[in-house]
Amino acid sequence: MTSPHRIVTPLVLALTAALTAAAPLRAQDGLHLELGAAGGVYDCFSCESEWGVEGSLFAGAGVSRRLVVGAEAAVGQHGESGGDAAYVHGGLGARFYPAAAPRLHLRAGTGLVVAATGQGGAVSLGILLSAGLGWRIPLSPSVSLTPTITARTAIESAEPLRMVLAGVSLGRP
Repeated sequence: MTSPHRIVTPLVLALTAALTAAAPLRAQDGLHLELGAAGGVYDCFSCESEWGVEGSLFAGAGVSRRLVVGAEAAVGQHGESGGDAAYVHGGLGARFYPAAAPRLHLRAGTGLVVAATGQGGAVSLGILLSAGLGWRIPLSPSVSLTPTITARTAIESAEPLRMVLAGVSLGRP
C-alpha cells in the first residue's frame, strides 16, 4: 500500500514550483497596492487569548530596488470577555526585500491605533508597532498573492494588546 506522503509530497512540490514560476519578479519600483485579510490570536495582560480578524490596505511606492514605503490602514475585531473589541489603525509601513528579485520580504509598520472595547464602550488611543514576513507569489506581471504572518503590539493607555496574525493579501505588483 502506498504511503499518503508519497502522493502528497510530489503534488505539493509541483504546485509550489508552478506558483513560483507563474510570472517573473522585477525590481521594487512603481506603485504598490495591497488589500489583505488575516485572522489570529489577540492577547492582553488582563484578558484571555481570543481569536479575531483584520482587514488591511497598503499603498506605497518603491524607493529603491529593495524597499517599498507607504501608508497602511487596518480594521480589526476580536472577542473579549463581556463583548467584542475593535480597533482602527493608520500609519506608515515598509516592505524590505533582502535580495534583488525576491519573493520573501520583511514587513514593518507603525502608527496610531484607536481601540474600543465592548465593556462599557471604553475608547483608547495608542501606538501600534508591527513586524512580519511575506512571501510574494506572482500570478501575472501586475498581480501577486502574498501569504503573510505578522506580529502587532498596540500600546494603549489601558494596557498593551498583542496580536499574531496569519493572512493573505492580493496586490500590485
